[in-house]
Amino acid sequence: GKHLIRDRKKRGLKDDAPVDKETLKEASKFFEERQESYVEKSKRWLTLDQVKSLYDHVNKTRMINHANNSVSL
Repeated sequence: GKHLIRDRKKRGLKDDAPVDKETLKEASKFFEERQESYVEKSKRWLTLDQVKSLYDHVNKTRMINHANNSVSL
């Protein structure tokens, strides 16, 4: 987006100028970098199964804590 607009303005192209090969190369390079960044970030994401497991553990811990608090009263 903004990166490509800045590049075109830097090269003196008007807003309504047709897309040239250099712009296409820049766009391709930009999206390849974004894709690599996305792939790297997604490696650190939790899976749905991991989230479900964490949710179950939290609920079980809450139930145990609630039961312990009820018994001690």
